[in-house]
Amino acid sequence: MDQLFAVTPYGWYASLALFSGILVSYLYLNRVRRYPMHIFLAFGVMTVPCVFVLSRLVFVLANCTYYLTTLSKPVLALYFWDGGYSMMGAFFGACLAAFLTGRLMHLSPRVFLDSVGMGFPIAAVIARLAEAGTGLGEGRPIDGGFIPPLAPEGFDGFLHPVFLYEALAALVIFVVLQILSRAHHQLPHEGDLLLMEMTCYGLCEVFLESLKDDGHMVVHFVRIQQVLAIVLVVVAMVVWARRIRTKKKDILICALITIGAIGLAILSEFGVDRWGNRLLAYGLMLVCLLSILLCAMHLYHLTLKEGLKG
Repeated sequence: MDQLFAVTPYGWYASLALFSGILVSYLYLNRVRRYPMHIFLAFGVMTVPCVFVLSRLVFVLANCTYYLTTLSKPVLALYFWDGGYSMMGAFFGACLAAFLTGRLMHLSPRVFLDSVGMGFPIAAVIARLAEAGTGLGEGRPIDGGFIPPLAPEGFDGFLHPVFLYEALAALVIFVVLQILSRAHHQLPHEGDLLLMEMTCYGLCEVFLESLKDDGHMVVHFVRIQQVLAIVLVVVAMVVWARRIRTKKKDILICALITIGAIGLAILSEFGVDRWGNRLLAYGLMLVCLLSILLCAMHLYHLTLKEGLKG
């Protein structure tokens, strides 16, 4: 039973990340809606268990064969104190908490979802930095074909600190969202801030997960969080596409480009280990992800034009 009260340094940082994410979410809500304090408290109380449960649940589902066959003890999945959580699951939990808070308080859930879009990147920055020294977020070896420019002598052979790349990407996303939200005070459609975050974060994670070699949430050769990351992007694009009443041809073209880009990105993922040229494989992957980003932004731009027409 003592294990239940033994909190690791990573656990403390994860708690700090969750608190920081909730705080930034509240600051956004206070700026655009000025909700009273009891609304924030309700949101915080709802967020903590939702993030904890969904983060653990996604991890367990991704590793169900490990608990069912390798260990042959499914009950071990309930031993949450042994560790094992998912960043994507944490994001889903925060979104669920935002939706439930909006419904229970008879307020717009989309505003709360936007606050998650603003708060989650900050939580991700802290959580990723906490991975230092844990084995999480460690990447493939930095070999002769993929050494950063101006790297010091002896750099060859080190592992890519992907957790640092992820922290930096989350920070950049936060800054971009801040600029967008402050430039327009609030994006034209409630919920767009979250969709923007999903698009940017999802595309970054698809690439950065490919750099990892930590074995976290890998089933056979499939990185579950990489799959969930592209799902975030597709969901955002579908939401924007459903708002468009005209320009159906543009939606079809964007859909075809996105499907083709996802297929080529999968091919390049296999090419990382099989082609013998990682720069080529990662270069193709980046081109594919950029194509998807441009399609997503085109759909978003069309929703703005539809709004102006309406």
